Amino acid sequence: MTGLTAVALLLGAQGALHAAPLALSTKPLFLKTGVAPNLIITLDDSGSMRRDYMPDNRSGNRNERFYSSDYNGVAYNPEVAYDPPLHADGTPFSTTFHNAYTSPFTNTCSDGRRGCGPAKDLSVDYITRDLWGSNQTWPAFYAKFTSSNLLSLVPLTVLCDILTDLDQNVCYNRVTVSATSGPSGSDERQNFANWYSFYRDRNLTTITGASRAFYPLGNDIRVGWQRLNTSTTIKPVRFFTSTHRTAFYNWLFDLPHSGGTPLRRALQRAGVYFKTNQPYYNNAVDSGDGSASCRQNYQVLMTDGLWNGGLSNGPGNYDNSEQTLPDGTSYNPQAPFQDDNSNVLADLAFKYWAEDLSTLANDVPPYMLQQGASASANYWNAQNDPANWQHLVNFTVGLGLGASLTDPVWGGSTFTGDYPNLADGSKNWPAITSNTPSTVSDLWHAAINSRGQFFSADDPKALAAAFKTILNRVADRTSSGTSVAIESGAITHSDNVYIARFNSRDWTGQVVAHALSHDPVTLGDIGAAVWDAACALTGGACTTDGNTYTGRTAANRQIVTYNPATGTGVPFQWADLNSSQTTFLNRASDGTVDSEGEARLHYLRGDRSQEQSNGGGFRDRKGLLGDVVDATPIYVGPPDRFYPDDWDDARTTGNDNTAEDQVTGTYADFKAAHDSRAGVVYVGANDGMLHAFAAATGAELFAYVPSAVYDHLSDLTDPAYGHRFYVDATPTEGDAFFGGAWHTILVGGLRAGGQGVYALDITTVPGASAGEASVAAKVLWEFTDADDADLGATYGQPQIVRLHNGHWAAVFGNGYNNTDNDGKASSTGNAVLFIRDLESGTVIKLDTHRGTADDPTGNARPNGLATVTSADVDGDSIVDYLYAGDLFGNLWKFDVKAGNTSNWKIAYGSSSNPTPLFTAVDANGTHEPITTAPSIRRHPTGEGFLLMFGTGKYLENQDSALSTKMQSAYGIWDRDGSSLKAFTRSNLLEQTIEQATTVNGTDFRIMSDHSLTWADSDPTTLPSSSSDGYLGWYMDLLAGEMQVTDSLVRGNRLIFTTLIPNDDPCSLGGDSWLMVLDYRDGGRFNLPVFDTDNNGVFALADLVEVDVDGDGNKEKISVGGQKSKSGILQTPTLGSMADADRAYLGGSDGKGTDCAGQDCTDIGRDPATRNRQSWLQLR
Repeated sequence: MTGLTAVALLLGAQGALHAAPLALSTKPLFLKTGVAPNLIITLDDSGSMRRDYMPDNRSGNRNERFYSSDYNGVAYNPEVAYDPPLHADGTPFSTTFHNAYTSPFTNTCSDGRRGCGPAKDLSVDYITRDLWGSNQTWPAFYAKFTSSNLLSLVPLTVLCDILTDLDQNVCYNRVTVSATSGPSGSDERQNFANWYSFYRDRNLTTITGASRAFYPLGNDIRVGWQRLNTSTTIKPVRFFTSTHRTAFYNWLFDLPHSGGTPLRRALQRAGVYFKTNQPYYNNAVDSGDGSASCRQNYQVLMTDGLWNGGLSNGPGNYDNSEQTLPDGTSYNPQAPFQDDNSNVLADLAFKYWAEDLSTLANDVPPYMLQQGASASANYWNAQNDPANWQHLVNFTVGLGLGASLTDPVWGGSTFTGDYPNLADGSKNWPAITSNTPSTVSDLWHAAINSRGQFFSADDPKALAAAFKTILNRVADRTSSGTSVAIESGAITHSDNVYIARFNSRDWTGQVVAHALSHDPVTLGDIGAAVWDAACALTGGACTTDGNTYTGRTAANRQIVTYNPATGTGVPFQWADLNSSQTTFLNRASDGTVDSEGEARLHYLRGDRSQEQSNGGGFRDRKGLLGDVVDATPIYVGPPDRFYPDDWDDARTTGNDNTAEDQVTGTYADFKAAHDSRAGVVYVGANDGMLHAFAAATGAELFAYVPSAVYDHLSDLTDPAYGHRFYVDATPTEGDAFFGGAWHTILVGGLRAGGQGVYALDITTVPGASAGEASVAAKVLWEFTDADDADLGATYGQPQIVRLHNGHWAAVFGNGYNNTDNDGKASSTGNAVLFIRDLESGTVIKLDTHRGTADDPTGNARPNGLATVTSADVDGDSIVDYLYAGDLFGNLWKFDVKAGNTSNWKIAYGSSSNPTPLFTAVDANGTHEPITTAPSIRRHPTGEGFLLMFGTGKYLENQDSALSTKMQSAYGIWDRDGSSLKAFTRSNLLEQTIEQATTVNGTDFRIMSDHSLTWADSDPTTLPSSSSDGYLGWYMDLLAGEMQVTDSLVRGNRLIFTTLIPNDDPCSLGGDSWLMVLDYRDGGRFNLPVFDTDNNGVFALADLVEVDVDGDGNKEKISVGGQKSKSGILQTPTLGSMADADRAYLGGSDGKGTDCAGQDCTDIGRDPATRNRQSWLQLR
């Protein structure tokens, strides 16, 4: 973000494209992966687990209906694929139709592994008693309900109805298993053998389902276990790897089936266990590595029976007793938590949720899935878990108990059926009696009281789905602990500020318009939300702004894309895509070709019918707008540049190449013609699209899918989607002349989302119902690594500029990882500048010749050029120089002031061996990467220019770790000569961070103010010592601190944020400082720039008294840095106040300290330069 326009934001972590030298992250780096949660697995080993029917009321006679899955949930279902169980290493068990193992889990093979033992030839020996009760053996068979069967001979027209006639044996036909008996004549013998060996009773189903469900778990979770009757001592949690994984599988395969169902004692054991210290140790063994205060505790409690058995030291009627919760909240017995029962599961569950189970700090992240009208309503919504103290969440599973869930009525999931009536108190929980069907509703109630979920599984498929959902929810709740609503960026315009957020729990995004106060008393304050684009797109009641939206459908959205084969924009419709694009969509995330491409396209357009919750196979979405991480919204209204009507080229020969002058309409005419153009907010999102929202209403006008993101679009539909980046970059808008007319153009990259740049003509924006053909005509071009292999992941923000050849162009750095092994790899890995003519498409490439062979780390990494800054040094609106930094620490100057493009060049050195203006290295000679855009101002002496930038890299997973690396902020003098005398940091004045101090609870920094004497302006000379002056300044940041966001210059103030990653797994990735320096020398100001006493006035009282030079005397000093209270900060958006600039800062904690979730800080102006800006034009 910048002041009133957006710039490239290099804060968030970026997504990996393929195997490449830079291990680019696929998630925001400041989001920690989360502390591995604890999970206790409690399995039922009671006698009823041997039953071969579900639910319990389906025992009866073993006649026709018993062998049909329509009647008996355990029976073989030809429509289900029965996958075999897995060993601890993921190897599947095996069995065959002619040698089907009868008890594979309790018998070992010759290699010592489970999976052998007695077997049957199912072709002749399935059971010894058939439907008619004889004792002979019979081949494998099953029964199918057939609606064409006659239920009654009188009248003959009465047919079987599956809704009412499941008990009627006449409605079933026998099917003998054979090579052709399966669906559509398929061979189902192997599937039947798998069912027989691994699923034919509840015990086998549980073991098989658990073996498959828990196999994907690794060192991101810690697992312990217990049974109800045997092995009742809880196996302590350990990371689910190595010997602990093997021990779990051995324990699982030995699951017996005898005894009662003492479920309450098992829940009590889990709660008591989590009151010990061991579950919170980081190494899960002892306190040697410390403990994590944000670790979460879960239990899977599975049973197929009605609980019974005694309970010692019960909690009484805990959920019907007043409690003061650990966060100070008062619990007054209320629905849906309270009931009239004592010492039941629900009481135990509520006790171990409501009590603080550890003396550790209360840092457990709340899980707020549903947002209602008030904080209190959200807190007591059982779908949310607001507890920040150590507590236990229970996921309960009833196996074969569905028939007992009639009062209250079970609706298929925890919060359906009678739940709304239970929640509003119009229905009460029933009286619970041991060993009766009433205990099944207690399972449901226990899940609610601990803010978990209940699952009723009446067949193997439902049990497998329950296990999978539970583990996904544990992962979801764990990842949500790192952030809920994180500010991505903001832009101000007129009466509104447009704020982007993302939710890392479900990877949804928001773009919200907030009213901006113009009242003198509250000037700059952010008010209520005016609209929420995510709500407007998805539809329904919106808690953000209180509005109710109709929403857009897959059919009425206007979404377009680009066809590289034809070089044109096309509707994002299946028939309009090229073969390469349809191939990508027909490929699942694991690479399997499944021909679901068209369905995926409809999903991406907004079709919800194929989401899992609606019976489909695609990922569920809470909303249609994807997460907005690194892309800042930009506002585009009427044209507002101050371009001349007569383009006199001051650098060439007067009026050369000035086509703008030769047309009837001038730029002033263009502005007048579009002075009422409606405002549009553009933002890229990680749903694969650039979105255009009406600034007045938040309605989506259109969306654009760049062709460079197609290779991973299918991932968005995968239920196991873990996040990656797509359209993650902030676009640039600008007015440009080509084709005999003026246009407003939008140009954007993708950051880690892909290797491409796109351009749209947004001169006139189509209305929301203009039609996709009309929108597609606005697509100008795309430029990808298929066009030039030196283009990498486009992290930089393109700039739209007028050049001395009389043409307008988009200029951009090549980004990172251009050696990516995708069939279009660069052979050099060089950092490159691209200049693409907006009209002709001609591309000019200026190559730095610094690539893999020059990697200062010796690791042959590809180099890459970051965001480019353009400079018009003589005020004619035509760019003269371009500046950009690269990954190896080089600051490059590109000379484009010639009228002939063949004379455009890197300013210094030769074309084959160019020389950078400066190379950033630390005191030890280690190169410091430049991943931000330099800021530029006329040099204080009037000779040449001063370029300000910071160093650091925050792109790879390793960059988020605590580090001792040194990075720096710089001010470099470009003396603008025809040649360059190379200089180093020894020729720069050192400024330092002197100390930190705390004022009114806020941490501030004090910087040095060393006096800077400038050296001779002759670029062919170098100062031989400090007495000869300096060629700039530098300030080393603290160890591990870096600058990875762009700097802003306002008056004499250089404003930037820093980032300090940390390894605290319970934090949001690190801290930040907002820094304000005097750009002219890098030192502190004499007058205050921060309102330290927070009274809204910048005065001498804001100076702090400190001993700055160690002489024992305190002086009143201006502070120059303020520590964030909101985690990691981004580049601020600046809004003008009376005597200050308001910095709107989005923090990684998603909360901010003011201003509608934004961290707001006022920065005082230097009185000498108030309301005065340097005339040097910036990009």
